[in-house]
Amino acid sequence: MDKVVAPENDSSIVLQLVEVFGDIRTLRCEMKMLTPFSKLFRGYCRHTGITFDILRFRFNGDMIGENETPASINLSNEDTIEIYMSLIDPWRRENQCRISARRQG
Repeated sequence: MDKVVAPENDSSIVLQLVEVFGDIRTLRCEMKMLTPFSKLFRGYCRHTGITFDILRFRFNGDMIGENETPASINLSNEDTIEIYMSLIDPWRRENQCRISARRQG
């Protein structure tokens, strides 16, 4: 595994959040490289009114943890984070709404 080197300053990057809830929607947000994703996740949930426990945030197919930062997973400016929503239907089958991972560049 490659060693992650933290940036010398806490610079900001712009990320794209792509969700699928009926229609595909892309949101852009600015985030500091050393800020934990928990802050972004809470803000997204407040903005959409969706509870965190049914959402999954992924980059290149890998789940993003709340304590990870853009620097810790080597995000670059304009990278895309995919948002998955777990749904449970009346028959207790679990379904996943998902989109494919996309990296800009």
